[in-house]
Amino acid sequence: MDNDEEEVEQMELMHAFVALQYLVASINFACAVFVVVMHVVLENPRPRFTIARSPHPFRIQLDNLNKLFKGNESDCFDQLRLTKAAFMTLCTMTRSVGLSDSRYVVLEEKLAMFLSTLAHHKKNRVIKYDFTRSGHTVSKYFNEVLLALIRLHGVLLKAPEPIPANCTDERVGYAHDLSNTRGLVNDALTELPLDVRDRLKAASMIVDKPQRVDLFFSLKKEEDKVEWVNLLLSGLV
Repeated sequence: MDNDEEEVEQMELMHAFVALQYLVASINFACAVFVVVMHVVLENPRPRFTIARSPHPFRIQLDNLNKLFKGNESDCFDQLRLTKAAFMTLCTMTRSVGLSDSRYVVLEEKLAMFLSTLAHHKKNRVIKYDFTRSGHTVSKYFNEVLLALIRLHGVLLKAPEPIPANCTDERVGYAHDLSNTRGLVNDALTELPLDVRDRLKAASMIVDKPQRVDLFFSLKKEEDKVEWVNLLLSGLV
């Protein structure tokens, strides 16, 4: 009986020894695999992520222009404060006085940079980022467009007519006041989430009556203005 117990203990020890050897062999294999993997990683570092350049060196600039002028009308008006038709007319006018495409910048992009600067009071560093150009390029063509527009002063600017001394019209200055009011209303409407057609229609309806102008500017919250303008466009006020 004692011999049987001793044999069982020996068998259990033998099984434990074999299991321990198997565990050690597994650990050694895992360590060997880890060493090999680390060697491969260190010998072949991961390449840095780089953006491939477009075959056309100015593809980004051309895509930006196409997005602006082939998109909807409101995007063009919001960015340049001109409709597409007015912008193309201005391009034709400036081309007639000597403004032209340069080697790397087309006339339309020159004019777009100029108008974007004036429309939103943007700095040179902002325009160069928006149009993917250098600050020198932005400054150079801003001045070039400005000179072209100065040459068009006879067409774009209308000389004021003097008021005669014997004028008895009580409405002298009314057109100027109305123009200022219309400009203030349109600037305020630009801040609201309206499309171009609704904004222009609302501006015309508001300036038509002084009471509407007073009520519109008395509304301080944007949501109140939007609600009132929608009611006005619907004919409910």
